[in-house]
Amino acid sequence: MGIRNKKQETLRRLDSKTLDARFLNEIRNGLNCSPFEAEAVLEVVKEVYFPFLDEQSVKAPPGKVTLIAVSADEPAGKAVVDCEKQSVCLTIHRGPEDDRILQGQGTAGFRQARILDLYLGQFDRVRHCLQQGMDIAEISHILNCSVSLVEVYQEIDEELKGKNA
Repeated sequence: MGIRNKKQETLRRLDSKTLDARFLNEIRNGLNCSPFEAEAVLEVVKEVYFPFLDEQSVKAPPGKVTLIAVSADEPAGKAVVDCEKQSVCLTIHRGPEDDRILQGQGTAGFRQARILDLYLGQFDRVRHCLQQGMDIAEISHILNCSVSLVEVYQEIDEELKGKNA
């Protein structure tokens, strides 16, 4: 038994959320292939299909980013590697509406106009990650926010649960 390395654990958990990891998991579990066989199939798929997919790849629309996330149907405490993953599209920029606000009111006006939407959206994402049993450091890394902000959201979530109980 060795010393626990939280950064390595976080990296391993994040690595299990890639498209390659999802594909390997589907091949291993769906076709009962060994890890070696699954890796070989993945390499062949990349060699055969990727040159053609690059030109015609479906990209997220402007202002959005696509990520791989654990399905909301997965129970808390289940190993991330074994969880079903889904593609999730997050809106970063709403287009003309955001452009008008930025031009008319500047960055400060834009932040004020979006603060409630952004706060509730970030809070909802943190809450979902906490329900999935994710580590606070991992949540802050994935959502690109500070650990202290995640802790604040966690405290608010716990207060809300207490009031609703």
